[in-house]
Amino acid sequence: MQSRLDKKHAAIQAVCGLIAKHQPAARVNNMQQLAKQYFDESMFQTLLQLNSAALYGSIISLWDHIHQRSNGACNIEIYNPNHAEYLWQSSYTVIDIVCDDIPFLISSITNALTQLEYKIHLNTHPVMAIERHPEGHIKQIHTFDDRNQHDLESVMRFEIDHESNSDKMQAIATTLRGVIRDVDLVVKDWHPMRSQLLKVINYASDQQLPISNDEKDECLAFLRWLVNNHFTFIGYRAYNLVENRTNGLYQLNAIKESGLGSLQDQHCSPASLAPIKLNAYQSELACQQQLLVLTKSSKRSTVHRLVNMDYLGIKRFNAAGQVVGEDRFYGLYSSTAYTTNINQVPLLRHKVEALIERMKVLPNSHKSKALQHVFNNFPRDEMLQANVEELLPMIQGILETQERHQLRLFVHIDKYGRFTTVLAYIPRERFNTQLRMRIQHILLR
Repeated sequence: MQSRLDKKHAAIQAVCGLIAKHQPAARVNNMQQLAKQYFDESMFQTLLQLNSAALYGSIISLWDHIHQRSNGACNIEIYNPNHAEYLWQSSYTVIDIVCDDIPFLISSITNALTQLEYKIHLNTHPVMAIERHPEGHIKQIHTFDDRNQHDLESVMRFEIDHESNSDKMQAIATTLRGVIRDVDLVVKDWHPMRSQLLKVINYASDQQLPISNDEKDECLAFLRWLVNNHFTFIGYRAYNLVENRTNGLYQLNAIKESGLGSLQDQHCSPASLAPIKLNAYQSELACQQQLLVLTKSSKRSTVHRLVNMDYLGIKRFNAAGQVVGEDRFYGLYSSTAYTTNINQVPLLRHKVEALIERMKVLPNSHKSKALQHVFNNFPRDEMLQANVEELLPMIQGILETQERHQLRLFVHIDKYGRFTTVLAYIPRERFNTQLRMRIQHILLR
């Protein structure tokens, strides 16, 4: 009896046989290598759904879409396979993509298609070492074992809900090109953005700041912790803070050519580079003598995770201790930033110590252990953004809720008034999907 692996190998060999039979000799080796690497990456069930002729047709389509590619270009082809035109048929719309292999491609493209409300039914994405002639034609597709010797290309195929509207298909292509461009900008500027944060840290470290030394040390420790693979850099821009002498309000002026990553000046609209005029409340916040501004951006990330980006602002001060500008980093806290023990995270560990002291909790007591559990399970974003005064009533209330098995609701509005966080604590025996949907409906009303 054949194993699943044997059956998969036999299916691939059958396709390679059809390639040898029907394709010009000059193409055979490369097309067979494409088939082997593509189908080796495919799920076993996928190969069983199509016969050898259909598998052959699907690889011919893929070849047609990737065999010519200019250096650094991104090929995207969206089509609905049929036997007459493509030698194979699918009830889904197929998206073939080939581009330079870089991190975050699959997650970013998947998020984009999901946001466009298309369900992904199949996703195959081998990374191949493809050597090309100067004009872009494939010279050789190297074996998997030789991949470290050559430039890598990401060959991706997504099969989504059937779409026959040409305008919508064009919109999909336009969206995906934008996402892949953003990913490329972010990856290419990853090290410059990281280096820029290190420069900011060094500058602030040498400067006399209008905050206590303890606060300064902890803020800088947090920034160094972020540099150590706890932050995914997406964009950066520097601003000068300027006062309008007429009305006493302030505005932020983008420093020309300071943009990095997705915020590179040449890839941004004129409106996004225009001065940001602040109202009285915003002007007051901008002038506050605190080093860090930690919040959520109103902009959603197109790279890696489809969420509002984390906003990391580091204020710049003059010799008199006045705020004169801000270095803004946009990105995403890494998964380890959310799972690291809270007592090991700079800034958060000081907040924990302050909260324990304010709540007069004895070390190693039952209440201390329960409180530690609350800290480690409290939303990390809220813990970073809220100050001790804002956290205290929420932490106290959560601790009381757990002890009494009550239903409680906690609301926190960020200081910029852009987001409201609602924490609903529900006894386990009362929680179900229907209740969750009812709460969601009430909040969204």
